[in-house]
Amino acid sequence: MNNDWIKSREVWDLLIEAFSLPLPAFHVEPLNQYRSLLQEWNPTTKLMSAEDVRNAVDDHVADAWSLLPYCWSESASTLLDVGSGGGFPGVPLALASRQLSVTLTERSVKKAAFLSRVSTRLNLTNLSVVAGSFPEAVGFRRFDYLTARAVERPGTLRDAFAQLVVGGTTFLCQSEDAMPDKQNIAIQPIRDLFTKRAHRRGRLWLVSTRHSETSDLEYGLRVFHNL
Repeated sequence: MNNDWIKSREVWDLLIEAFSLPLPAFHVEPLNQYRSLLQEWNPTTKLMSAEDVRNAVDDHVADAWSLLPYCWSESASTLLDVGSGGGFPGVPLALASRQLSVTLTERSVKKAAFLSRVSTRLNLTNLSVVAGSFPEAVGFRRFDYLTARAVERPGTLRDAFAQLVVGGTTFLCQSEDAMPDKQNIAIQPIRDLFTKRAHRRGRLWLVSTRHSETSDLEYGLRVFHNL
């Protein structure tokens, strides 16, 4: 397979150069191991389409890493990825940011077993897997960030997503069907450097209850929106 992680490498470099994220040097070995596991498990577990496993894993990783400026923290933080499937975006985010504690939820027992295998093989001590349906599987835990890119029928979980957001979670929403519909929730559509360079596979909205504070990172994002 001729896949040299071209898009993932470019996103990684942009995160360092344009957004000043303190990432280490880019390494392909963990990505190669992740892709090998996807190829091994996909025929029986149906993690992704066969076409995507053959040709688009690089695209999925690049898309996941394009979320990093919106969930980056110098201190320990937590992220919940609902309906993780093959592990996007949760696994690449855990690879890139070891101070980010990522919880993957997956109702399919087979897919949850795959995700646990990925965590072990890649030595991702900041990645945990919960087998079960959301929100019951995670109970009343609070998270700093929420993703749900691979969830089936996201519209059925809007109220549950809204409850997390009202509790202080920032939802990195990549599906309009998953958008919470409450008056006290702020929704910010994002069109940034990664969108313009086609490194994001779909759209992105930041959904939160935070209205007034603008961090230095958010200011930098606005600057680079115009590149």
